[in-house]
Amino acid sequence: MNELDELWILNEAGSCMFNYAVDSKMNPLLFGSFFTAINQFGRQCSDTAIDDITMGENFLMSLYLAPYKTTIVARSTHTRKRKNMGKMLHEISEIFKTQFAPRDILTWNGNLAQFEGFEKLVEYFFNKNEKMVANFKSIF
Repeated sequence: MNELDELWILNEAGSCMFNYAVDSKMNPLLFGSFFTAINQFGRQCSDTAIDDITMGENFLMSLYLAPYKTTIVARSTHTRKRKNMGKMLHEISEIFKTQFAPRDILTWNGNLAQFEGFEKLVEYFFNKNEKMVANFKSIF
């Protein structure tokens, strides 16, 4: 089973620029505003962003990409290994960095078509990890 169930890329204003979900449970438009508000609250209270949140059975982990002024957020069930989840989040951020220059994201005009190629890479990444797990289980 994959460590991640859903992925969002949010700009500083809280707009969801990208969303990929294995089993979508959260509205991407509402989620972007919610997560950004929580992060701003954290910054106001303690001068630090909130890196992870547990909400019921969901665990959210985020990674801020400073040159892009964006946050990549991943959702998983809280019972999964957080270390693996963090590793996957970093791997996805590296894929993101190979596809976009900071100026591409900082000047984003709301056109979601800009992320079509990236979506295919993320889908491949999710499917590849699922296949790796299935192959490992078939050996034993």
